[in-house]
Amino acid sequence: PRSLAFLDAEYKATYDTLYDTAENLFYRDERFIGQKTPNGRKVFWSRGNGWVFAGLPMLLEALPESHGKRPFYLDLFKRMAPAVLAAQQPDGLWYPSLLDPKQVEVGETSGSAFFVYGLAWGVRHRLLERDRCWPAVERGWAALVTRIRPDGLVGFVQRIGDAPDKLREDSTQLYGTGGVLMAGSEILRAIGAAKPVDAAGLLAAAEKLL
Repeated sequence: PRSLAFLDAEYKATYDTLYDTAENLFYRDERFIGQKTPNGRKVFWSRGNGWVFAGLPMLLEALPESHGKRPFYLDLFKRMAPAVLAAQQPDGLWYPSLLDPKQVEVGETSGSAFFVYGLAWGVRHRLLERDRCWPAVERGWAALVTRIRPDGLVGFVQRIGDAPDKLREDSTQLYGTGGVLMAGSEILRAIGAAKPVDAAGLLAAAEKLL
């Protein structure tokens, strides 16, 4: 209970400072409040909001059903979903600057994967409308697959940073690969195609490789 209380207090402080209630998105930090892109749009970083939108399902899965602050997190997830849907581009991806895709005109893998994961999770748990959200999941996944090279490298991942930035086909990071795996796994769960996994066995096998 003490840890949950600390988590809630810190989350609320962040929400009160960085959440834009008009756009239903989070600023990366206080520096970006009032800042505009060269095209005059607010700066909302794709991966930063992806961390939030993918993190909320993980938080909700860990938060007891009886917890008094659970409705706040459920409501936040539902409020962010339309903004996430609106920021998806025609190619199925989300670009580094959510409200200004022309700031960096290429789809970014990690943010896109986190959004696909969150949307798929929301549909699976019947928190989001399937008819509205599942087509976005399918478009997003189809686009993400194009970011996986034949050798397995996941490209077009923005480097570690704190704002929309340029990226290349060969740009890769662990959180990009992890995001794609999360999205794919959640889609399998949502369509009932996920198989039971022996987590302990997988961990033991992995440890032998170290």
